[in-house]
Amino acid sequence: MPLLTEELIARSNELPSLPTIYFDLKEAINDPRSTSSTIGRIISNDQALAARLMRLANSSFYGFPTSVDNIGDAITLIGLQQTRDLALATFVIDVFKGMSDDLVDINSFWKHSIGTGICSRLFAAERREHKTEKFFLIGLLHDIGRLLMFIRMPKEASEVLQRCRESGELEYRVEREIFGCDHAELGGRILQKWQLPQGVCEAVHCHHQPGVAQIAITETAIVHVSDVVINSLALGSSGATHVPPLSNEAWNRLGIKPGALPMIVEELDRQMADVSRILTSR
Repeated sequence: MPLLTEELIARSNELPSLPTIYFDLKEAINDPRSTSSTIGRIISNDQALAARLMRLANSSFYGFPTSVDNIGDAITLIGLQQTRDLALATFVIDVFKGMSDDLVDINSFWKHSIGTGICSRLFAAERREHKTEKFFLIGLLHDIGRLLMFIRMPKEASEVLQRCRESGELEYRVEREIFGCDHAELGGRILQKWQLPQGVCEAVHCHHQPGVAQIAITETAIVHVSDVVINSLALGSSGATHVPPLSNEAWNRLGIKPGALPMIVEELDRQMADVSRILTSR
């Protein structure tokens, strides 16, 4: 493994840890005796998290026909594992709050990431996939490796951005040359350290090379296409200076009818403001 790659992965240990409540949630959700009330009691220990989940449950992200009045009802409607995924999404955004804007506008970064998450979830719903919050989480986290590059090796990360602006090269290809790995691989390794499910890690790791995925094939295809869509719509920016190429194989795997795409983009636009405001506030 190249030295810079080893150093970056080692320095991922310097990132703030996920809060204890996430691991309490994870343990409780894996316990078959747990109920919505059990999970609700854990979440209620973090008032900011409880408020965010309640606001999401009552937002266009779900569009429930009636208002949700308490955290127990919200968890019942959303589902236990899906609640865990949404909680993780809020924790990860908080981990990187206060990051310097020298190389990337952090608000624009999260706008791109949240957009990719929403788009991934909408594609998954169109395909009738179960537990669509998992797809939202993958989309939200797909560029997390870039943040580690920006934070821990800003000189080399700046070199990547400058070269891509001048030459038109794609960022992840230049990253491989300079760092020995790209942000997608690095992101997958960070998520492994955080003990996320293997499928989530692989989808993030392979989102620029969807044909390489072996376990999370559909998840990888969906986040790959969503990343291209969000870059094409210029919804925020994670630092990319060009729209990444679309894999025809990944697009065909989705099986989305061309006529469905405008409706998905319309729904994406409807949800963006709500979800961004909820997840980036504290």
